[in-house]
Amino acid sequence: MSVPLINSIVDNDKPSSVHATLYFLTKDNLFITEKPYAFRFPFESEHIPQTNMKMKREESIQINDMRGKELSFSIEKTGFEILSHASKLPYEDFYNAEKVSVYLRELESVLKDHLKASHVEVFRHGVSVVLCSRRSGTCK
Repeated sequence: MSVPLINSIVDNDKPSSVHATLYFLTKDNLFITEKPYAFRFPFESEHIPQTNMKMKREESIQINDMRGKELSFSIEKTGFEILSHASKLPYEDFYNAEKVSVYLRELESVLKDHLKASHVEVFRHGVSVVLCSRRSGTCK
């Protein structure tokens, strides 16, 4: 289960939705007995393919900005929830693999409390790098 933590600041100068091309996993009866997989490293085998997934490209999928609507979502109703959390980790340290563990422990604690779970463990994380110019307001 993925529970994103986002900043709830609404920027009225930004569009409330964008359109994007997304890829979705195609349904396959194989997945009844075998989980979808894809090796992320070069893999050569005559018996095991690099992936057993087939993806379907969908054009012009609308993606809506959820900021300001956080209370509209719940695990029970929508399958995900948006939580607010002020981290002790400074923004610039999120790109430091050694320091980000502070945030991961905070995340585990927030999720454990919110979900009333006996145990929560972050076993994998990723950071998307977006280069933005504060001066021009443009991002790459």
